[in-house]
Amino acid sequence: MRQVYLQQIEAQDTNLAGADLVESLVTDAFNFTRSVAISPDGAYLGAGTSNGEVRLWRASDRTPLLAVHAHTSMVFGLAISSTGLLASGGADAAIRLWRVSDGSDAGSLVGHTGMVYSLAFRADGDELLSAGLDGCVRIWNVRSGDCHAVLQSDEPAKLAVALDADGRVAVSGAIDGTLAVWDLVHLTLLSKVNGHASAVRGVALSASGSIFASAGDDGHLRIWDVSTNTLMADCDAGDGGIFQVAISRDERLCVSGASNGTVRVWETTTGQCIATLSEHSNIVFSVGLTSDGRTAVSGGLDGTIRLWNVGTGRCTATVHSYMGGIRSISLSADGERFVTGSVDGTVRVWATRSGLLETSGLPSRDTDPCKCGQCRPLNALPV
Repeated sequence: MRQVYLQQIEAQDTNLAGADLVESLVTDAFNFTRSVAISPDGAYLGAGTSNGEVRLWRASDRTPLLAVHAHTSMVFGLAISSTGLLASGGADAAIRLWRVSDGSDAGSLVGHTGMVYSLAFRADGDELLSAGLDGCVRIWNVRSGDCHAVLQSDEPAKLAVALDADGRVAVSGAIDGTLAVWDLVHLTLLSKVNGHASAVRGVALSASGSIFASAGDDGHLRIWDVSTNTLMADCDAGDGGIFQVAISRDERLCVSGASNGTVRVWETTTGQCIATLSEHSNIVFSVGLTSDGRTAVSGGLDGTIRLWNVGTGRCTATVHSYMGGIRSISLSADGERFVTGSVDGTVRVWATRSGLLETSGLPSRDTDPCKCGQCRPLNALPV
């Protein structure tokens, strides 16, 4: 049994005696880094684990600021605001907040009745969007803790949410393949389309909010015009399910990572694939693009991180780093560094241009415990 994901599977009468669980994820027995986030200025790093732990470090000197069992199980959503708040969303339907300056508790946001799967801060940092398996997208005032809007449409569980740079438009993707576009100024539904034949795993909204990309289990990458609610491009290269997408700041390019290990770069206006990056040998869960659109980064379950020259389609750096593979990637706003989280539990920071490791093996288990007052010893659990 290879790469079986067994969390929340009913297996009371199942007998796995003699089974060879190759690269399988049995998350109640051990934990891995499910989500990572880097602050807009690159100064702080956050990680959420499969057993509900949230950790925070200062990037410059790897000082641990927070290590707390924040949720009862998987941390799916993680985000850091421009104003210095870390938010985590878990399978327990809770959202927790911390101040990144010292790791102190900044409260909880209560309202979702199902797993919180995706989080995104508005640019000013005052509001947080959350998407959950209860089918709601909620907008929170993080200063007061109040939910001042619930964006609810008819479709079920929301698996992904994305914002434009100004926080005026949001797009959400649902487990049934439905896409919804929201006007966050007037709190109205702009459009809703049956975008995919099955679950939407990734959405990306351009900085201006004029176009967005969606992808999912049906293997299609689709580019949409927000203002006209029209499909601009429908791309299906036969790569299987697509787990994440990213759009360049100038809106010309989109990158996707698929279940067969292929990374592709697409022109958003034509839907033409301009680069096929096929050096991963296993699922690519995470991809990213630098702000100038020149460099793509990808992480796969084959245990490699790869940097790609988008213009030439050539791999410029390959890092063989993890036994268990890369589960999540987050780029800084300037694209100069990125943070990775892996199935082996480690969090690392890399320089985008060179592919060189800047920070290795967080957390440092031999360091003194942080002084936030709520952390367990740092050697209690690996990230």
